[in-house]
Amino acid sequence: MSNLVIGQTGFIGNSIYSKLNNVVPFKPISWSTNDLEEEFSKLDNTKTYSLFWAAGNNNNNSTVSKIKEEIDSVLATVKCLKKFNLKIDNCNIISSAGAIYAGSVGIINELVKENPISEYGKSRIEIEKIFTNLAQELQINLNIFRLTNVFGSKEKNNTSSGLINNLVESNFSRKYLNIFVSLFTRQDYVDLEFVTNNICQISMTGLSNQY
Repeated sequence: MSNLVIGQTGFIGNSIYSKLNNVVPFKPISWSTNDLEEEFSKLDNTKTYSLFWAAGNNNNNSTVSKIKEEIDSVLATVKCLKKFNLKIDNCNIISSAGAIYAGSVGIINELVKENPISEYGKSRIEIEKIFTNLAQELQINLNIFRLTNVFGSKEKNNTSSGLINNLVESNFSRKYLNIFVSLFTRQDYVDLEFVTNNICQISMTGLSNQY
């Protein structure tokens, strides 16, 4: 089986790309429908793919228009999968725990109701639903990874990357730092290598769950 990692230039996506074997190249010029279609047309539709979606680069500070662009790229991706008749064995979606449960207080587990308080959080749920519908239509396994705060090394970090950079910038600028969940909420910080290993392992087991 071939692995199709969409968004491998990102923090988590790049780590997944590096860990997996038999990964097919997928680097569209942009996330426009035309560029996505051109990149999808290069894929061999006689192969079977394990799909990893880790393309989003938005956060709680993103504008509504930027968030909509990402959702449009998800819809365009799903459209291309169908148009080029690609055989998808399973879907693995990188989502966000912090944004989806931002309005919740206390320990978060699978019984806690989703409670986003930002457009970004709401968009994570919308993207999850798009892939859930696709998985149901294709009758394939779906893993949704709602990750907590992931830390690790990255070859190139931008100035807004990481908690420490934001704390330093907030201190110098005398601006409030936006913490996405209540300070009374106990948060976990998980290592990138640990996250990547688990995502890759779970994707190969045939499980169909939300994480």
